[in-house]
Amino acid sequence: MKQTARQADFYQGSRWLRMAIWLCVLLLLFYGLLLALRESSEYSERQAVTMSVGNLENALQLAFDRAQIQQKSADWVGKNPFLHFASPPSAYQGECTAPPPGAWCFDPASGELRYRPQAAPLGAGCDYLAWRIIRDQRAAVGASFRLQLAPVGTCRWAAP
Repeated sequence: MKQTARQADFYQGSRWLRMAIWLCVLLLLFYGLLLALRESSEYSERQAVTMSVGNLENALQLAFDRAQIQQKSADWVGKNPFLHFASPPSAYQGECTAPPPGAWCFDPASGELRYRPQAAPLGAGCDYLAWRIIRDQRAAVGASFRLQLAPVGTCRWAAP
């Protein structure tokens, strides 16, 4: 049986339609994969910064306690926490007012340690996260106080 031109066009068109549907499905899957990858990147940056602040706080307290044992007391509140370590992290840029994305810096005017995220978004109107060394007021009477890196300002991670 011989196909007419009209029947051949119908089958050709249905192949293109199937291919277009498959292409749309693949593009949607690829888009979903990119969204998941971006979320994963933002989450890992948040976790890395949170862990870095916690580790920095512990190292700072250790250095402070060592200085107290050696009777080298000084006011550490509002000072650059990286001055007390042999080698700062590779992402530390020194003293500045606004760090580049993915970097830490210390602003001597305000006494703040600052971090500008690369991937994770902040709240509206915020460029960086900031912390400051403070004394922990919850220390027991007569006991040596603890130093703490406390968040400064209203900038926080944006809700996921």
